[in-house]
Amino acid sequence: AAREVILDHEPTMRCRQGGGEVCRKLGVKLAERKGAVEPALEILGAKFPAAFTTGKAFPIELHLSVLKKLQGKWKVFIHVDPDPRINPGLGGRIIGDHDPLGGIFDTPNWQPGRFMVDRYRIPAGSSSTVGNPVGWYLLYVGFFQGESRMAVLSGPSDGSDRVFLGKIRVRRPLGIGCGQ
Repeated sequence: AAREVILDHEPTMRCRQGGGEVCRKLGVKLAERKGAVEPALEILGAKFPAAFTTGKAFPIELHLSVLKKLQGKWKVFIHVDPDPRINPGLGGRIIGDHDPLGGIFDTPNWQPGRFMVDRYRIPAGSSSTVGNPVGWYLLYVGFFQGESRMAVLSGPSDGSDRVFLGKIRVRRPLGIGCGQ
């Protein structure tokens, strides 16, 4: 399993044809502390479904490059927030906090020059107070330790050290409701 997630070369992102997946190249550089100028980690890209069914888990894959030895044990946060421009008042956040690489290789052991592929299934609805109402959501990721987040030095961010990956649609199961 470790061979699939720890690489000596940049991972290749493969998306299925037909629009069911989003493959996004990012090149977002992160530093372990606010005010730091030297990046420690780069989020090269991400892969996730364009849509998922309400109440169902969905996969996300992050491609990472280790630029500097990391201090301390970092975790990945994934926030799936209702898009307030499209769905005002839709409801709560879906959270996918987890140990990267399934917890098999903690971040203090990551070596500069290595590439990591973090695969995770977000248990949609389990952390949201309102479940998963259908609609459009914004997908954000980052790294955290306790209350601290890695600082986003460059790339798409919301100003709160969350990396914007894109939009994802929550839809009803087939045969339920209409038009969604």
